[in-house]
Amino acid sequence: MAADYWMSSHFKRWLFTREQLTELRTAIYERKRFDTEKELHLIAAYIKVIQTVGKHLQYQQMVIATAVTFLKRFYLKASVLENDLRIVGHTVLYLAAKVEEMGQIRTDNIIKTWERVKPGPKVRPSDIYACEMTVLEKLDFDLVIFHPYQDLERFVNDWGHDATNVLQVAWGILNDAQRYDSTLLYPPCILCFAAIYLASIHLKHDIKPWFDDLNVNVEKVRQCAASMLESSEKDDARQVIEASIWDEYALYWKSIGASSSLTRS
Repeated sequence: MAADYWMSSHFKRWLFTREQLTELRTAIYERKRFDTEKELHLIAAYIKVIQTVGKHLQYQQMVIATAVTFLKRFYLKASVLENDLRIVGHTVLYLAAKVEEMGQIRTDNIIKTWERVKPGPKVRPSDIYACEMTVLEKLDFDLVIFHPYQDLERFVNDWGHDATNVLQVAWGILNDAQRYDSTLLYPPCILCFAAIYLASIHLKHDIKPWFDDLNVNVEKVRQCAASMLESSEKDDARQVIEASIWDEYALYWKSIGASSSLTRS
């Protein structure tokens, strides 16, 4: 995977510095006169919805992670006030299932499951089909995503220390990290090692000798782990005001008469 990743569009076009992310989001904020923190909160909250819907649909974790990545990339080029999160969320899950070759994908199954998990304005199959091309264009048709899950089990087994528990804890850490900027800032291999590193701390295991044998850039891994922890703390704080922001967002779309419309200028 490593050789393919370093040659991929994922590495060449979708890995950023913090400064680059700030610049992209500031441009959106200035154009839409919207609070960047509110935008990030809405996106993080909706990622949790996508993860829950994906689990109810019994989609593989790779499909859910691909959908989340599509959503995060999409909103580096558009505002939640331009493209309704509720429709884009349905669409990225539908698109990810196709990209990850889940077979015949029924939009009505996604819509019905979504309504059970997060009731809201009615989304029609035609909304998803119309949104699909918009999403593809914002993604520059870069649909191949590399995820840390692909290497996690291999690395944990290579370490061979309390593999079952480490894998379970690290897997959960990566699931949570999908909501954060870490996946836009670090390569999948660093995300993988950071999750193992945090799992080893949680389980009180000494991972340093194994890292030394692998010649891993421990400082980069620690930076990534610190980023995950910092984002997790912010995520917990955001939950306190989640309901009020959702209400504000729903009122915005209702006020412009677009309860189930894709875009607004």
